Amino acid sequence: MKKKKSLWVETIIMVIIAALCAYVFIASNAYKSESKLFPQVVSALTFVCSAAGILLRIKDIVKQHGAAPEQSAAEEAPSGEKAEDKKSILQRIPNHYLAMIGTIFYAAALNPLGFILSTAAALLVLPRAFGYKNWKVIIPVALVFSLGLYFLFSNVFYIRLPAGILKGIL
Repeated sequence: MKKKKSLWVETIIMVIIAALCAYVFIASNAYKSESKLFPQVVSALTFVCSAAGILLRIKDIVKQHGAAPEQSAAEEAPSGEKAEDKKSILQRIPNHYLAMIGTIFYAAALNPLGFILSTAAALLVLPRAFGYKNWKVIIPVALVFSLGLYFLFSNVFYIRLPAGILKGIL
């Protein structure tokens, strides 16, 4: 029963997000031509993702309509302990909560450190929090992605991002 309720809640949230995206897309028509490109692209992509999510959730709801109830989630481990008790603190925190905490720290660091440094730091820390351990991939991706996005926003979308402590260099 809990799974069905969760699917309905997720579907309603996605409908609200899709409606907000439609509003942002329409409202951004009042901006100048170069200023409205970014909000329209982001809102259109988010709307498409929300619509796909809504369709998938509706498919799951229809599929579960006749399904049998699921077994208890707190099953005993072979040693007698619950499987949840053996996990470390980071493994107990669901990944979406880690992402939300990381986003809060990222937003707090954006103005003082600047976009490039805070984005690079977030892209260095979050993959490690989710279990990815290859530093030879993480470091170049973090640097190239943060620098590339900064120059994309400043030169293509004409949106000024916070320079932070790199203000004299950029």
